[in-house]
Amino acid sequence: MPTISNATVATGTGLSTAGNGGRKIVRLSNGWLVSAFKSSGGSNTLYFHKSTDNGNTWSQICYIQNGTTLDFGITNNGLKVYVILTRSDGSFAQAYNFDASTQTNVNLSSTNVLLSSESAMGNVSLAINEAGTELHAAWSSKNATYPNSFNIRYAKGVISGDGSVTWGAVEQVSVIDGSATNIKNPSIALNGSNASIFAEQEFSSANRIWLFSKSLATADLPSVTTGAWKNKRIFEIATHIQANPSALFVPTAINGLANGRLWVAWHGKDATDSAKFNVRVSYSDDGGVTWSTPTKLTTGNLYDRQNVSLAADKTGKVFALYEEHQWSPDLDIYMRTFSGGSWGAPVAVAEAEPAAESNPSALVDYSLQMTTPPFVFMSGTDGIKFSGNFNVGAAVSPASGALGNKETATLTTYTVTPEAGSTVTQIVERVNGVTVNTFNNPASLSRTLTVPTATWDTLAYFATHTASITVTDSNGATTVTTYSFDKRLATGASLLEATKANTDAKNRISQKRDALAAQVGLSAGATFDAISAQLASGVFLKVATGTFPSATANPVVTGLSFKPKIVMLWQGTSYVRLIAYSEFTNPSSFRSNNTTSDVTLDGTNHYVVQGGFGFTAVNGVDKWLAIG
Repeated sequence: MPTISNATVATGTGLSTAGNGGRKIVRLSNGWLVSAFKSSGGSNTLYFHKSTDNGNTWSQICYIQNGTTLDFGITNNGLKVYVILTRSDGSFAQAYNFDASTQTNVNLSSTNVLLSSESAMGNVSLAINEAGTELHAAWSSKNATYPNSFNIRYAKGVISGDGSVTWGAVEQVSVIDGSATNIKNPSIALNGSNASIFAEQEFSSANRIWLFSKSLATADLPSVTTGAWKNKRIFEIATHIQANPSALFVPTAINGLANGRLWVAWHGKDATDSAKFNVRVSYSDDGGVTWSTPTKLTTGNLYDRQNVSLAADKTGKVFALYEEHQWSPDLDIYMRTFSGGSWGAPVAVAEAEPAAESNPSALVDYSLQMTTPPFVFMSGTDGIKFSGNFNVGAAVSPASGALGNKETATLTTYTVTPEAGSTVTQIVERVNGVTVNTFNNPASLSRTLTVPTATWDTLAYFATHTASITVTDSNGATTVTTYSFDKRLATGASLLEATKANTDAKNRISQKRDALAAQVGLSAGATFDAISAQLASGVFLKVATGTFPSATANPVVTGLSFKPKIVMLWQGTSYVRLIAYSEFTNPSSFRSNNTTSDVTLDGTNHYVVQGGFGFTAVNGVDKWLAIG
């Protein structure tokens, strides 16, 4: 997409994207951008706007008007948008979600899930795991147990197949309690299901940037956290505030590091620059155990640089966007980029407007290549603005997938379609990861993927291989399309080819046999008869699990490859509704865990058969487990 500068998301006074721990912009699976911002004053409304044209124009999707929104964070999975907000009236933490592609422009206030109600609320952060199955939320609050200090609290939500969320119990993370200290402004980064929560602490003798995580083996200060939570001091300084951390995790698939890389940036003061805030950043390559010496991205006592927002792209570049107060009332948004092991020079990415630009919130999307990450920001009395760019790269047809059996070296024809505004500069074809053809500035974008004879002859018959097409365009974006195929012996093949195919087939069978032997606990070289005997010995049981789309009455399951010996049905997250005994102590009955009487397996209403089971007058079933 072209670079967009200062596109209007919404107009009006008192609109805010403040609170840099919680993201304010996401990109959906259909390419739409969704931004959230709040209003202050009488309406106290949280608004959601969408752009279907890469940020050029925006329109309202829906809103939440349910008391006074203090802070909020959004994330998404596919078309589903997930929201956490904290309210200062009543001191609530609430969760919402909606499908942005179908949502009508109404008030979502009645759809909230109450996560907690406490004596005072602070800022909030929300993140989703890469699999799209878990939400992790953290916020700062006061409660009856710790009434004098803000502390960090945490909750995890499990996302069902239909997109609904079941939230677990709220956990206390930090446990300080004193009138002169607070731990607040959390920002979450996720490595798989491991939540790393960064927060600031204000204290008269020690101002800190903290990491809280259950994966840490020890705590720097055990008295600060509780339960399984441990802590690590990322940065500490005696008399100068350190504030508003922004966290980011860049996974191994992006940067190639064994443990990925955790980043955190914040603003603060020090003995050198004691009058104005400046931005620092640090990273960890071992899950938060050790940290790099913080880099001071900005210096000087003339004006503040603060409210940093971190982002990264598919190439591993890391971006730090922050507001710079050059003179009152003018504020600009600047950016520094980490690439090739060092930080580039500051670049202005939102400036030269009459209004003051502040509180950037940057998009994190590892499917995109960026020069300036798309971000939303406050533009004084003008409202909310959007700037940035990204490249999705060229498209290849057919898309990644299986090509089936191939008897010749000609695998498929394909067509490359450049991204709008760019040209294709290179096409690289690979087989099993090895380059076989390279075309620079290709004149034709409709091509045939043919494996060179020398490479084709080395490929094993009756085995699955991969072929890939890597396209680079003039925007610098790179896309990779991957196919799989099985090499087969052609009719009329030569004796030499048939001999190779026979050898490959024997090797393939031996490999499969050894893999099966290992799965049943036998040594490599075990015969198929020995494997069959091991399977028939009863040492191994077959297991199948599943879910129902909603709380189901009279559950029925078919299509199993075995007859269950035990069937367990759940209602909710842990309650075992029913246990069926089809072949154990009482082969003709089953027993519910909330009754003492057996019920006859009559073959019609209640039955366990080869391939499945069914039960009548059993209500509210969510999940099942069958063992046979």
